[in-house]
Amino acid sequence: MSDIYDGKVRIFRTTHSGDVYQMRMYIQEEQKYVRKSLKTRDKQLALTIAENEYIRYRAKILSGEKIFSISAEELRTRYLESVEELVTAGQISEGRGRNIKTYTKHWMEFVGKATRIQSIDKKFFQGYRAYRQKKVKDITMTAVVNETITIKQMYRWTVNEGLMPGTYVPDFGKINVQKNEVRRESFSVKDYTSLVDVASKWYTKVPTDHVK
Repeated sequence: MSDIYDGKVRIFRTTHSGDVYQMRMYIQEEQKYVRKSLKTRDKQLALTIAENEYIRYRAKILSGEKIFSISAEELRTRYLESVEELVTAGQISEGRGRNIKTYTKHWMEFVGKATRIQSIDKKFFQGYRAYRQKKVKDITMTAVVNETITIKQMYRWTVNEGLMPGTYVPDFGKINVQKNEVRRESFSVKDYTSLVDVASKWYTKVPTDHVK
């Protein structure tokens, strides 16, 4: 057993680890221990690896990054709290807030609510389009793209909160949107005439003191 950096890091071996050196480091900022295998039985090499790991962890901490990843469910909960504050402050509409709640629910179901967010590979998201098409047979690619935009916005917030590395951006791959895929069917002449006829008279039935 040996300590380095004034006891901030300890390397040791146990019979359960097959005499391979282990490292333990206390993360004061999160009040948890990091423990990992150094994958060597050579003490001098273990010390060198442990020193490098200490520097790597401290660099992350100093840049505001969390060492211990939160779950997808916890991230969504935190993000929705910030979204609710924006809705209350009138910064975004209630409708937008509802959309964010729905879209992030799809995201959480896709990645798994117990999944640690830092363990998700960026390219894992390339399967999102197929996942949504499987869940909703007639979903448009416009809808899928809108969902991915919201998810990326959530990840930008996550990075700003120091919960993810600043370089992390979900990679949804290429999603092709067909031209005019959401274009509505046009009215027939008969329907258009009826609509105009009703619209030209409806206001006469609205009370003069109506708020709108």
